[in-house]
Amino acid sequence: MSDPIDELLDAMTSDGKPSLAWIVRWSADGREPVAAAWEASDAGFAMLNLLAFAGRTYSRRRAMAAVEDHRATYQGAVAGSLRAAIVRREVPVPPTLEELMKIDRNVR
Repeated sequence: MSDPIDELLDAMTSDGKPSLAWIVRWSADGREPVAAAWEASDAGFAMLNLLAFAGRTYSRRRAMAAVEDHRATYQGAVAGSLRAAIVRREVPVPPTLEELMKIDRNVR
């Protein structure tokens, strides 16, 4: 199974919306689906790209700076799941599905 944020980003960039199955799966417990997928994701790069897609430049820069600080401090690459944890720490509230659905893909 692929990462939920990877799936969402792929769907948003190709179809302009996630599949109904994705929405049902990630909102099954009554939560906002992007927030639930954000918590489950191990794809730090996809999380950063979703922030860029949503136009959250400041949040993306802050998260990228935190990843770079970690890499510099520990002098090594930051693996995907650790990168995702750092991004989540810096951006605990991701864009909502409603926010993402309002993006005009023709402008990007």
